[in-house]
Amino acid sequence: MSVQKDPSGRRFIAVETEVPGTPEEVWRAIATGPGLTAWFVPSQLEERPKGALTMNFGPGMESKAEIQEWDPPRRFTAENKD
Repeated sequence: MSVQKDPSGRRFIAVETEVPGTPEEVWRAIATGPGLTAWFVPSQLEERPKGALTMNFGPGMESKAEIQEWDPPRRFTAENKD
């Protein structure tokens, strides 16, 4: 995983990985609040474009993002709002 820059010079990290499971099973694990909460950190996710994604890493350590792309079960992107 490396930091990349878009044409405007803005930095970003893109992560891609292959995991076992149907597209629908993987989608539920990575693109829903209950799915993320089950294996990562407590999370809430509004399942739609421009929806909010909030991940709680502990007291005072909340990460907020806005969903940019929402195409179940193919593509999901979010941009950090912190």
